[in-house]
Formats: sequence, structure tokens, C-alpha cells
Amino acid sequence: MKPDTPVNPCCYAHPNRRAIAVCGNCGAFLCPDCVGKSASAGGELICQACRARSPRRETVAPPWEDRRGTGPVRAFFATWRAVVFNSRAFFHTLPPDGPVFKPVLYAVICIAIGLVGAIPAAMQSFAALSSMFDPSLLAAGTVFALALVPPLYAVGFVVTVVFLHLLARGLGGTGNLFATLRAVSYAQSASIAEVIPIIGGLLALLLRLFFYGRGVPAVHNLSPFRSFSFYLILTITTFGLIYIVFRFASSVLPTSLIS
Repeated sequence: MKPDTPVNPCCYAHPNRRAIAVCGNCGAFLCPDCVGKSASAGGELICQACRARSPRRETVAPPWEDRRGTGPVRAFFATWRAVVFNSRAFFHTLPPDGPVFKPVLYAVICIAIGLVGAIPAAMQSFAALSSMFDPSLLAAGTVFALALVPPLYAVGFVVTVVFLHLLARGLGGTGNLFATLRAVSYAQSASIAEVIPIIGGLLALLLRLFFYGRGVPAVHNLSPFRSFSFYLILTITTFGLIYIVFRFASSVLPTSLIS
């Protein structure tokens, strides 16, 4: 609060009392009594009204993080089932301040399984292209493209985390970057859908968007309306980018390759 404020601000709940602090979420002025009743979230005071709109969640560590004698394979599939078949409960109880390495490792495993499952479709595409291009050049190009897959996935993952974090914070989210990273990592459960022939890629995309829309707003304590706004903006942005990429590809590649 600036000392040169011309008019002393009053408490939002007690207009006859001078405010000494502000709510870190909505900016409402708080008097000493309201400060004492406010909740601290990451060093910020949250007024009772904001706390009522976004009550503190009971958190439970996923099986992947809290194995309690369970083997890594069993813990992995228990976590995957929880995300896929009960995503609302999973993300609502996901601790936003848990470890980072384990969720990222979980994401890497899910993405790797999806990539391995997509190999048959890639082989079919390679066979179709071999009749149109020189086989030796096509093989060299394929090896080069495969070498780019890991770094491209890594860059895409980081960009996704940053974008979703900024979007959630812009809508009033209270979580930090590591909370967003954890939610995005477990949302990669959708990558395993890529093992399904023909529709796997599209299904993985739709599931990933759905899990982002569930997970990131949950760890940021967004209200239902803001959560819907988050999902709507995310969906429009994603399909807008896909449309732009498709239009660009159609202008530089032969029509037979796109169709």
C-alpha cells in the first residue's frame, strides 16, 4: 500500500475500518480483523470471499509418487487408470506442490509408449512415399526426422507448460509453474491412445486437451466459469494452430501427400 495515497482505503467487509492489506486474488482491501481470518496461499493473503469461491482441496499423492511397496509398473498403470477413467477426482486431489521429476518421468514413459505404438502407421506412410521419392534419400530423411522427434517433443512440452501456466494465471489462477508442470505431465496419459490404429492420433489430441482442461484449472483453483473459459481458449487456440499448419503444408507440399 503506498504511503502517499490521498484517501485511506477502507475494508471491503467493514467500511468503517481502515485497511492494512489487500487480497492477493481479487485485490479487496482488508482490515486487521479480516487479515486474521484470511488464508495465506504461497505468501499471499486470500480473503474469505475468494476462499469460499475456491475452497482448499484435500490432496492425495498419485500411486506413481506414493508407491507404498507397489512396484513401478503397477504404480504406473494405477495412475494411468486414475487419470483416464476418473480424471476429475485425480486432478482435483493432485497436490500442486509435489515432486517434479516423477511426473516428468511419467510423461516421458507415456509419450514413448505412444510413439512406439505409432510405428506401424509410420511404416505404412514410409511404404507409400517410397514409390514417389528416391528410396535412399527417403531413408536418410526418415532417419533425420526420427532424430528430431525427441528434441521437438521436449520443446513442445516446455512451450505447452508455459502457455497453459500463463493462460491460467491470466484467468486468476493461484498455482505456480511447478503445479502447472505436474498437471501437464500427468495429462500425457493421453499419449498412450496413439497405439490405436487410424484414430489414435486424433483421440490422443482430444484426450490431451480434455485433461489439460481438467488438470491445470484444478491446480490453479479456478472457478467453474474460469475453468470453462480456460478450456474454450485452449481448444480454439489448438485447432487454430492446426488449421494454420495445414494451410501452410498445403501450399508447399504436393496435394497427393496431404490427401
